[in-house]
Amino acid sequence: NDLRDGGQFGMWLARAHTVAPRVALASRAARRWASFTVDTPLLSDSVPLPDGVLGTIEEVRVEPGDLISENEVVAVVDTHKAALEVRSPASGKVINVLIKVGDEIQERTPIMECEN
Repeated sequence: NDLRDGGQFGMWLARAHTVAPRVALASRAARRWASFTVDTPLLSDSVPLPDGVLGTIEEVRVEPGDLISENEVVAVVDTHKAALEVRSPASGKVINVLIKVGDEIQERTPIMECEN
């Protein structure tokens, strides 16, 4: 099985050309249907918040069906000291908004569900 006549390497190469496109298609399909949540941020590991409350939802900038981009501001939380922008970790489509204006929210709380 010499490399010059193909041998095992030739068989592997022929197989790689037929398998690689299927793997690429499968990973694209998985990314297409992957879902994620947008969560409120963690402000500090060392300083606990009173009653665990981060603040109050001041503004919700998206609704189900909206397309969002990575790092887009999707909500604003009033922390009683400043307005905190909540940004999307990835691009996708908003499936469900779990909050409304006036809700008290805690750190690391999912506020919306999205899909890529």
